Amino acid sequence: MAVDGFNEIFNVIYIAKKLYDMRKYELVKLSFFDVVDYDVYYENIYGLMSGIFEYHRCSYYENNYIDLHIVSDKVIVDFFILAGKYGKRSNIPDTDNPYIKAAHQEVFNNLNISHCLDWKLKGYT
Repeated sequence: MAVDGFNEIFNVIYIAKKLYDMRKYELVKLSFFDVVDYDVYYENIYGLMSGIFEYHRCSYYENNYIDLHIVSDKVIVDFFILAGKYGKRSNIPDTDNPYIKAAHQEVFNNLNISHCLDWKLKGYT
């Protein structure tokens, strides 16, 4: 039996559990609802961004009908700095850097759930 949005439901539960473990109870209470569909899933994620990341900015571009979310956190910055240093020492461009590829794959595995959205992960090294 296939359940529509099965992976998304578990992603939401996982995020709620992680926030609960981090003692961010208020974010869990304010951001999650009883019924989960794609719209609710994205609303949950967008609502949580500013509480999870040290830096979050959203800009809407009306000519393209897109929201651009920029997030940053010390862990992300440190990861890309280390990945960039590794690539530089090993003479590997960012496009071939296995650590940057792994970061892209992790984001793809967790966020590539809708065919109507496009996203890019950019790390400045």
